[in-house]
Amino acid sequence: MLKNLLSVMLLSMVLCIASPTTIFAQETSTTLSESLLNLIVVSASRFNESFREVTSNITVISGEEIDSSSTNTLDDLFIQKGFKISKNPGGSLSTIQIRGFSTDAHGNDLGSHVLIVINGRRIATGNSSMISLANVDHIEIIRGPAAVQFGASAMGGVVNIITKKGVGQPFHALLSAEGGSYDTFKALARLSGSYENFDIATAFNFITQGNMKTGAGVEFANSDFKTYAFSLETGYTFEELHRIGLSLNYFDSPDTGSPGYYPQNDSDIAARVDKNNFAMALDYTGSTADNRFSWTAMFSHGVDNREYIDTRGLEETSTYKVISNLANAQLTFNQDIFTITGGIDYLHYDSTSNEAALSAHGSKYSNFAPFLIAKIRLLEEKLILSLGGRYDFFTIDLEDTGKHTDKNHFSPSIGIAYLPIENLKIRAHYTKGFALPTDSQLGANFIYSYYGTNYYYIGNENLAPEYSDSYEFGIDVFNNYADFEITYFWNKTRNFISTSRYLIDGPNWYYTYINNDIAYRSGVEIAAAIDIGGLLDQNFVLKPSLSLTHFFTFKTRTTPTSLFQPITGVPENAIAFNLFFKHPESDFMANLSISRFTNQLTATTGAHLSYTTVDLVLQKRLLDFNQFGKLSARVSVNNFTNEDFRTNNSAGYMMPGRRIYGGLIYEY
Repeated sequence: MLKNLLSVMLLSMVLCIASPTTIFAQETSTTLSESLLNLIVVSASRFNESFREVTSNITVISGEEIDSSSTNTLDDLFIQKGFKISKNPGGSLSTIQIRGFSTDAHGNDLGSHVLIVINGRRIATGNSSMISLANVDHIEIIRGPAAVQFGASAMGGVVNIITKKGVGQPFHALLSAEGGSYDTFKALARLSGSYENFDIATAFNFITQGNMKTGAGVEFANSDFKTYAFSLETGYTFEELHRIGLSLNYFDSPDTGSPGYYPQNDSDIAARVDKNNFAMALDYTGSTADNRFSWTAMFSHGVDNREYIDTRGLEETSTYKVISNLANAQLTFNQDIFTITGGIDYLHYDSTSNEAALSAHGSKYSNFAPFLIAKIRLLEEKLILSLGGRYDFFTIDLEDTGKHTDKNHFSPSIGIAYLPIENLKIRAHYTKGFALPTDSQLGANFIYSYYGTNYYYIGNENLAPEYSDSYEFGIDVFNNYADFEITYFWNKTRNFISTSRYLIDGPNWYYTYINNDIAYRSGVEIAAAIDIGGLLDQNFVLKPSLSLTHFFTFKTRTTPTSLFQPITGVPENAIAFNLFFKHPESDFMANLSISRFTNQLTATTGAHLSYTTVDLVLQKRLLDFNQFGKLSARVSVNNFTNEDFRTNNSAGYMMPGRRIYGGLIYEY
């Protein structure tokens, strides 16, 4: 039934867009496609550019979509948008997958194949559970490699979280409190605005939850958690075109549950986790009066901490810490026909861990990279060429072994977009990507025990970086009330790194890391949306939208002569359907999200995993205080159908069942 519904929705959207009565519509209104045509994004080229000029597939999640979602966390939001997520029920670790690549399962930034950044800056973690949505303006997602813009770890894509800023805005405040299932309580305070030359946007978010229950109604021991998140963006503008900014982001999740294997469901064998992430940045932006030249300079310092505490007291507390320092400077020259940006990135990571940590126990990573990105507009801006290149010099030093590694890599990209008519864009893009072996993969020497079996992991100092070639071809069609996007992607990855068991000696199992010969991933991405309210010239928004990713190929082989095997953890289909309704006059909002993931091969059993989640949120204004703001009530339901499911390969990590929350929101 769901499949038929999605097919009908997709067909109706395409027919609506392709209709000759609407494709050349030029009405000036705040409709869906006008905002798409004029949308300004920064992730694709590291400078502000119109969405119509982007040559790769970028997904933008707007602030309205974030605020109308039934979730407060980045990972759950991505599930609603059709991205595969793997997470444990306590929320201590979660990963995001794009085109079959993921952030690192243990939260290591450098070990990720999908990079998470805030305002274009690395934050030293790939753990999406440590990202708060409290002060997020919108999210830009690059699907596919972005090594030219961001360097290593962006082989599968980039999640760029753009925070709110108060520049040129009147003061706005929001307070909310919600409670519900599993003794959950959520509180949010947000303030933004500007006064003379000063601006500020800040938010504080607190969430606590007790042990959850699965869809089958079984309580999952040690799955409780609490989180604190603080964000501040403030700055001073001088001479109108120059701004000095300060950014602070802090996330803390003390004494969070890290549940044991679900079939045992025993709190006595589980661990507790303390984790926090701090990032501070100073930046300067400026431009000439005619905007011919613009420039930015930034310095960032961050600390990512994790402690795993064995509640049995049988093992030493495991600690892991990453200190990061980043610097960037870039200059953009903008002319009618072309835009060129050149700059330099510098990155240094210092990682330390104790003997109990399941990682190498000390490493230093440094990266220096000049880059150049150009945008050329031809044929009266109907033909857009995008060219880029980046040369990375990096070094890795391992404390345990004294191993020193010097590497360098050139990452080119080329893209083309052709707009034969205003409402149609045909695009193609090629880029290279790369990912470095982590300190653990190079120099691991640790052991952990589980139910009488000892697992030894030994590093491989001879590991080579992973390299990829990625092609994509797409068509975007849009008018004033609808848009349709389809993209075919193909990726070949050389030296794909995986674990390999090489010995079983009684209760001792020995593993190391190897470079596989090659891996292939290919598929199609479809996105469609229609504003029915605008199409019918009504004073309400009724917008169904659809996102679909279907894989044709996801396979790897160990050697050139071995057989290809499927890559585990990749769903063959990822489908998300959202239905958003808003009636401005009564200030009523409803948002329904249905996500379906099918045919995901599991590593542990070889079974194929499929599951569906349904989420709903309703919000209605209760009181209008005119110039003193308004008070609204909000009810949300996650996992409406009470599905009993897990998101990753292991049967040990079941997800929460139905959760119902209710609360109040005051907005000024």
